Amino acid sequence: MDSEVKIQVVGGEARGEALRFLVAGSRRGGSVDSRAESLSMLGDPPRGSPSRLWCARRGRTCVGAAMVVERPGRTGLLLCSPPGAPGVDGGAVAMLARAISREALSGGLVMVQLFTRSAARDEIAMIKSAGFDLLAELVYMRLDLPARRSRRDGEAGDVTWRDYGHFSEGELADVIVSTYVNSLDCPALLGVRPMADIIASHKASGVFHPASWWILQQGASPAGCILVNHSASLDPTAEVVYVGVAAAFRGRGLGRVMLRHAAGDACRQGLAAMTLAADAANTHAKRLYDSEGFYETERRLAYVLLNKGQS
Repeated sequence: MDSEVKIQVVGGEARGEALRFLVAGSRRGGSVDSRAESLSMLGDPPRGSPSRLWCARRGRTCVGAAMVVERPGRTGLLLCSPPGAPGVDGGAVAMLARAISREALSGGLVMVQLFTRSAARDEIAMIKSAGFDLLAELVYMRLDLPARRSRRDGEAGDVTWRDYGHFSEGELADVIVSTYVNSLDCPALLGVRPMADIIASHKASGVFHPASWWILQQGASPAGCILVNHSASLDPTAEVVYVGVAAAFRGRGLGRVMLRHAAGDACRQGLAAMTLAADAANTHAKRLYDSEGFYETERRLAYVLLNKGQS
């Protein structure tokens, strides 16, 4: 019996079976088929590029599958078979995840990310064995907007706003950089990618809504920014993809001003809620969100494999 694990690129008619194994190992059912179908379009690589759906086989038996979904901003999202699922070999999945992620990085991506809701030892061991480092514990939060309609936007004195189209992306990049100084939000990513890639990633989070991308000025100086998109789901929500205050303007309550401005705008659009994700280590931001009525909906661990030489 052949006990050696071999990694193979998946293509053609084998893709459907590999996607089902990616979702749930050898488990089958209608929900597995539905989830695999939803992944099928994500896994289609650009024309002329290598397939990013791979599997690990022991003999003729599939023991793991992995896929890297390329995103704007030279990032990739790694999906792989859950190590606790039937028929899945955690060691083979770790080897597979490492190989496919490194291939993606060698092809021009700057980083590959992996998100998990689980803190199970076997899954964490697999992720670390694949070479990924813990980036952050992300806290996902939601604000139900109808309850906000009676509240003022909380404008501070001498504050003006410019939305997308009234500033250049170079200006936006400068403001974002000014907010990164001593930031507690995923500090391990600082300096990894150029600002053009970061802005492209923010645009691709949800559905880009330029009318809700603002630079906040206090006096004549840019003091921060808040970038809000629409959710890509059927739920009519606003998604805060980035908010930050320039270091020189902190301590003035401008983060609260920007959140209330964005919430008021989302209410006027008839949206039901506003969501965001925060680094759990950023306790100052978490206290602000709590005080503004956001509540936690879930947590995920974010892991990353970097290729700093590509930045």
